[in-house]
Amino acid sequence: MTKEEYIQNNLDQLIQLWGIRASVVGAGLFLVLSGLDAIVAPEHFRTFLLYRIVIAVVLLGIAVLMSRPTYPVRRHILVYAAVLSSAVTIELMVLRLGGHASPYYVGMVLLGVAVLGFIPGRFSQHAIVALMIYLVYLVPIVVLDRIADTRSFIMANMFLVQILSVVLLQRYLSDSSLIKELGQRYDLEQYRMRLEELVSARTGELGRTVSRLQKEIEVRTQTEAQLQHSADDLRERNEDLNWFAYSIAHDLRAPLVNIMGFATELARSLRENLALIDSTAGELETEQRAKALHALLTDVPAAAGFVNASADRMNTLLNAMLKLFQLARRELKPERIDLMKLVQDIIAGRCRQLEEKKLTVEVGPLPRVVADALSMEELMQKLLDNAINYSHNNQGAKIEILAERNEQETIVHIRDNGRGIAKDDIPKVFEIFRRVGNQDVPGEGMGLAYAKTLVRRHRGRIWCESEPGMGSVFSFTVPHEAVDSKQ
Repeated sequence: MTKEEYIQNNLDQLIQLWGIRASVVGAGLFLVLSGLDAIVAPEHFRTFLLYRIVIAVVLLGIAVLMSRPTYPVRRHILVYAAVLSSAVTIELMVLRLGGHASPYYVGMVLLGVAVLGFIPGRFSQHAIVALMIYLVYLVPIVVLDRIADTRSFIMANMFLVQILSVVLLQRYLSDSSLIKELGQRYDLEQYRMRLEELVSARTGELGRTVSRLQKEIEVRTQTEAQLQHSADDLRERNEDLNWFAYSIAHDLRAPLVNIMGFATELARSLRENLALIDSTAGELETEQRAKALHALLTDVPAAAGFVNASADRMNTLLNAMLKLFQLARRELKPERIDLMKLVQDIIAGRCRQLEEKKLTVEVGPLPRVVADALSMEELMQKLLDNAINYSHNNQGAKIEILAERNEQETIVHIRDNGRGIAKDDIPKVFEIFRRVGNQDVPGEGMGLAYAKTLVRRHRGRIWCESEPGMGSVFSFTVPHEAVDSKQ
């Protein structure tokens, strides 16, 4: 339906509604106003009453016809018929009582006000009604009546024309507003329909999306279950691997102890053989005695020393590995820790080292964290020792310990202005048995590996930022949420 058709249909419905109401009310008014006939024109009372009864019946008949389903054009014709029949009835009374001087011309005014004021429609329709009322009044008088008082007749005509013009103008403005309102109502209806279509389409799309999301959730749930199963399996295998590595490191110590024992026994036997050679020196030739002494005093001690050195080195590495495995398996006991007091206690235990290297340590405000106390103490010790070991031995060397917090974690920084680390070596510093740069500091290369293990046990992160000659910054995080004791 187009906008014009929508407006016309609504106007037709309003014309039908108000046409029925006006016809019924008009029929009632014609009968009620018969009382005025007894006062104004008692000699014509019966005639006028007959007129009024006839027009009342006609108007009620028109109201009945308009209430039935029919074409809009027929309703318009019925409205015109009601107006015309009412105007003719009033004109008959005017001609009966005074003609051009009759006071009943006021009936034409009332008819124009009633029809034009209450029945909506197009301006052209109302113009036809106004012209119809005026011509029904004017033509019979001009044709049939002898106009004696021209001035009064002209004044009456001017009054009737003015009233009809004013009411017609008011009707024009009212109908314009009505048509505009109907147009807006049509636009709103169209918007509503489009919105309903859009909502329906979006609802269907949302339904499909929800269905797709449900399927994705099901798939994700299954995937998460599989991932959890894989994670559990990986955790078990990792524990088995750690136990296997721990067992190997532990079991290797037994043959190592045997090697060290045999080396000791070899040294003891060497001393006994030397004593035996001295006691039998007279029986051996000089050359044989020299060879025996060289073997016993030079070759054998050198071999024994090599065995002892290798065994000591292997023992040190095995002990380092065992400690790493112990750190990875030790049960954590989360508690609230005052980092400031912890760091100050560690610094107090290293006053002599700091004095010897002319180092100053600046500690910023450090918060409390929830972590395993022993692990935090070892972690800070390893990182502080690393900063001390690789700092310059000159005035102005310093170490800074700072911290910051965000919504998820606490971040601790240990900054030094020491020798620094080459960019390519930074990823290697946390590997086990790995030492970078100049090898002028004693150690096995396990300190930062221990630190990395301790941080990971707390579900944190650890990293390094460094530049050769400018120093290094080692940072690690501690989540606010307490770690599981078995992590």
